[in-house]
Amino acid sequence: MGKAPVERKESIFNVYREAFMDLLFPLDLSCHICKEPLRENRKQEGALHYEDYLCLTCIDEIPWIEEPSCKKCSIPLYRSSANCFETSPDKVRYEEEILRPLPRPKNLCIECSEDSPLDRNISLCLYEKPIKSAIYAFKYSDKTYIARIFALMMASKIRSLPKDEQNFDLILSVPLHKKRLRHRGYNQSDLLAKHLSKELQIPYDSKALSRIKETRIMNQLSKSQRIQNVQDAFFLKNNQNNLKKAKKILLIDDIYTTGATAKSIAEALKKQGAAHITMLSIARVVLK
Repeated sequence: MGKAPVERKESIFNVYREAFMDLLFPLDLSCHICKEPLRENRKQEGALHYEDYLCLTCIDEIPWIEEPSCKKCSIPLYRSSANCFETSPDKVRYEEEILRPLPRPKNLCIECSEDSPLDRNISLCLYEKPIKSAIYAFKYSDKTYIARIFALMMASKIRSLPKDEQNFDLILSVPLHKKRLRHRGYNQSDLLAKHLSKELQIPYDSKALSRIKETRIMNQLSKSQRIQNVQDAFFLKNNQNNLKKAKKILLIDDIYTTGATAKSIAEALKKQGAAHITMLSIARVVLK
């Protein structure tokens, strides 16, 4: 009995918050990445699109991940003129090398040819400018309104998949430890998942997954250290009805590097009965 008013209050708060964000950052005023004025009326009738928030220059500069890329982790793949396998975040070099898909089974990179509890990662672009600076502002400078643009980009990617690859039962987000959540004030992955759930009309459970171990910041860790860092770091509330029924889960995070976090969560989900786990991230880091 006492829970319904809380849920209604939260719903009303979200409505007012979105209205406030639209007032502060209206469409057709300035680009949400470079802040330059939008010189043309890009607002479309009906559903919103990420293009409504960005100028043409920034859209063109986004380092979208293109083919050939690993079908499982989204890392760019190509064969150089020397016929050597390479991965590279350099978009110009990628386009200039006369690239061809590798003759590997199903176009998988070496690592993804091995077994993994994570069935797939879909990353939209490489972790390079201007996306890199936008993600940094989103995570560390309270620019939470950017979550809407990223979620619309994610929704566009999911809708571009074959129909049988869009039918997810549940959306989850990579959680923050409560100490880091208090320090930052919000979980960027949670914000992305909330917007994406609304856009795709797929249920989102923000309480099913929690981080019970305070892990170290990953960007300075080696691959083996990352795996050890997230070992036993996550807890699943298996009494959640959504989680019990979900077989195909879409896991949301902002950045994918080695996949240590995603694989740790996917392993826990598989033990609880999930059949297929796809990570959806904004950007893919390519380690040099």
